[in-house]
Amino acid sequence: MKSGLRIQSGDFKNRVIPLPKRHHQHQNATPSRIKESVFQLVRNELQNESDFEFFDLFAGSGQMGIEALSLGAYRVCFSEIDPHRLTQIRMTCNDLEIPADQVTLTKSKGLKIFQESFGVTESLQIFFADPPYTYHHKPSNDPALLIQSFLALSHEVPVHNVYLIIQAHEKNQILSDDFAQTIPEMKRYAYGSNHLVTLRSQRTNS
Repeated sequence: MKSGLRIQSGDFKNRVIPLPKRHHQHQNATPSRIKESVFQLVRNELQNESDFEFFDLFAGSGQMGIEALSLGAYRVCFSEIDPHRLTQIRMTCNDLEIPADQVTLTKSKGLKIFQESFGVTESLQIFFADPPYTYHHKPSNDPALLIQSFLALSHEVPVHNVYLIIQAHEKNQILSDDFAQTIPEMKRYAYGSNHLVTLRSQRTNS
């Protein structure tokens, strides 16, 4: 059997994509159980939405964005700082015959793409982030920065519909009770040592 990451649902179900190459000892392969849970959350969000745009931040292999395309995302932005991984994602999309206008590959940090893209379309935007758990043996602060940015941008751009999903290790600061109590709208889901946290920006009539 061909090794790699299996697409779980949609048009490309059961197709296999390559594992990402390591980058500074990180491989960024979201576990299948987490991926399944993420896209169940996505399906729940799509009940009242006809179109959605997906952002695969810290993309790694691109498996999350490709899964979103398989489920019908009209466009996916893959954000990754390693150019070799971006090349691999492009090759995978070509192998799957995904139209070029549905794919954007950006050599950039996830937080930057999030800030630049937040609320720029009328359709539902789903941002998924699976940052490295550590950098040089220090816990990553990417999850906290994304949440803080989400809260600030939600006040500046209140009319758009944005959904943020972050995968974080159980020891990350955003999962501490002290941090969570300051953001009651943040939901948490535990899967062993892996957790998902979500935030939703609702449309308004203003």
